Amino acid sequence: MKKSWLDCLKNGSILLLTLLCCTLFLRIPKLWGRWCDERLLNTPLQRPAVEGMLSPEEKEIPLLNALYKKRYLGGNSTYKSSGEISASEEAQLKEKVSEMIGRLVEAGVIPAELAPGEESFAGEYQLKSDELSGFESIHFEKSRIVVEWHKETGRVIGCQVPTENAEALKDASVLLENYKTYLEIENLDDWKQSDPKNGSVQACWSEKGQAYLHCSGKPNCFEIGIISLPPVEMKKLDG
Repeated sequence: MKKSWLDCLKNGSILLLTLLCCTLFLRIPKLWGRWCDERLLNTPLQRPAVEGMLSPEEKEIPLLNALYKKRYLGGNSTYKSSGEISASEEAQLKEKVSEMIGRLVEAGVIPAELAPGEESFAGEYQLKSDELSGFESIHFEKSRIVVEWHKETGRVIGCQVPTENAEALKDASVLLENYKTYLEIENLDDWKQSDPKNGSVQACWSEKGQAYLHCSGKPNCFEIGIISLPPVEMKKLDG
């Protein structure tokens, strides 16, 4: 009887061990798969560089990132004309625009002799706002002054003022350098002079920042601004 009992115990242990081994082997693929999934999820993947996209470093610059997004977020603007804005809001708006132009003059972006007076902000105007991309602009019809700015940083990305002074562009390269500093993007190290087909325009471009700065003297009008421009469009401009 004793021998038979030991044999049963031995056989039972072998059976139990066999069941445990089978269970373990059945779970190994599942455990391995879970470990592989966790490793994939927790391991950062390097995306390949794509032409026309901002680098991670430039995306950290709010203005450049907003301009880049603006390229793809058009068509979401709302408009208000003079008369649709209260008198107090209109006064604040005109004061804000005047101050922004004043800062451009102080920064050496707009020649001082072109600075508009308060009378330039009289008459009809239209305010354009794009909440999605974060930009606003205003156009004064009588004086032909146009100002566009980034609401988060307060930086002007486009300004047009009337002028009878044909000499305003003689130092355009200096104005563009000052504009880089004003926009706080002077540290981009790949600025190149652009040679656009329109001879009245002086411009420079940074591929890293996808940033195109331009300064022009249209008939009776001085204009300076920045847009986000990919390499393929830049090639078309320089033709």
